[in-house]
Amino acid sequence: MKILQVLHFFLPRHSAGTEVYTDRLSRGLQQRHDVELFFSEKIHSLPDGALVQREQEGLPCHVFVNNLLYDSFAETFDHAVAEQRFDEVLDRVQPDVVHVQHLMLLSMGLVKRAAARGIPVVMTLHDFWLFCPRMGQLLHRSGERCEGPEPSRCAECMGNFKFAQSSREARWIRWMASARQRLGVDLSPWVERAKRWPRPRRKGGAPAPDHSAVSAEDVVRRRETVTALAQHVRQFVSPSKTVRDFAVSHGLPADRILHLPNGFEPLSGAPRTIPTPAGGPRLRVGFLGTPAPHKGVHVLIDGFVQAKLRDAELKIYGTPRYYPDYYRTLKERSKGASVEFCGAVPRSLVLEVLGKLDLLVVPSIWLENAPVVIQEARWAGIPVMASDLGGMAEAVVHDQDGWLFRPGDSQHLAEGLRRVDDRRELLKQWAEAAPLPMTMEQHLEKMEAVYESVRQPP
Repeated sequence: MKILQVLHFFLPRHSAGTEVYTDRLSRGLQQRHDVELFFSEKIHSLPDGALVQREQEGLPCHVFVNNLLYDSFAETFDHAVAEQRFDEVLDRVQPDVVHVQHLMLLSMGLVKRAAARGIPVVMTLHDFWLFCPRMGQLLHRSGERCEGPEPSRCAECMGNFKFAQSSREARWIRWMASARQRLGVDLSPWVERAKRWPRPRRKGGAPAPDHSAVSAEDVVRRRETVTALAQHVRQFVSPSKTVRDFAVSHGLPADRILHLPNGFEPLSGAPRTIPTPAGGPRLRVGFLGTPAPHKGVHVLIDGFVQAKLRDAELKIYGTPRYYPDYYRTLKERSKGASVEFCGAVPRSLVLEVLGKLDLLVVPSIWLENAPVVIQEARWAGIPVMASDLGGMAEAVVHDQDGWLFRPGDSQHLAEGLRRVDDRRELLKQWAEAAPLPMTMEQHLEKMEAVYESVRQPP
């Protein structure tokens, strides 16, 4: 079977949950099928809309260059050039199945393009992007959770969200692409090292968006595009009940959404062992992921400081590249506390890093779908403390195989940390009670069954 995986980003530049899952799924499928990938990437030294061929450790990749040179909000979900390049990839690959993992930075029209050729489409719902254009996180710009999409509210939200390059940035990007074309000079490394371009600021200090206004009508059109997309998806897959229930309540067909947890493939291949808690008097607490506002790392730091533990340390693992300003604020609020910022962790070392912790905290303030890091912690035998929200609450049974605290409530988190510090035996009890995640081999068998089912005549 020829399978084309479609997603917004991919390794090695991006390594969040969707990308890691897609990589593991693709490598598993590659043992029995032909698998290729189509995804976007910012490459400022190449013309916007270009199609680049490369391999990622043996996986054939078709990379659509999207430098966010949008002229309107509509292009964030209805992008003609992305669809043209996708057509070219379909011509080359001739897939039997298209599996859409994410369409952000591509175009919702890709689904219709595949269906028009008679190619069945499977789509996994990794977050709420079909319903929330602001990164699919259902968060207001204030950081508070959004109760759900509504045209006028979404228009105001997106009107204050930088979804496109500014006119100044766009001019620089086009100049760099031209320089590479004419002179063969690749300035991308310089761009990566350079500071973010300054943008005009309002009186209140917030950056002024440099793109056309977003109207309620634009949001309605986006919602209509989602409805049209759903008609051409043969099978939706949701790793969590949280996302499935939300999708059904906002119009997706319940009979075509399969709840199927993501599979997990430990890179080390070693069986799980339950570490001896703490390995000494010091309680070792950790965060592993992207240090971003919606990940609630500030809640964890505040809770750790407020807990005033007898002898403990907090390690923050994750790259500052995506949210450098936020990363700096985290360092500021952790001054004087035993908090160490450890930077990014290579995927091959994730289980080793987890094995050096006594407790992993997942403090997200958004409705996480099915955090890969919880699966990794389960496999490493490390107990989890998490926000009582979304897919995190589905994965952790409070005070049975972990601990749940009120989302965004650093004081409640501090209470949990103090309880663990007073009763260290809980760490081993929780780790032993935690179920192992579904293996990728088990997941592969179920996904293959989905692929075979959608290939049958409707």
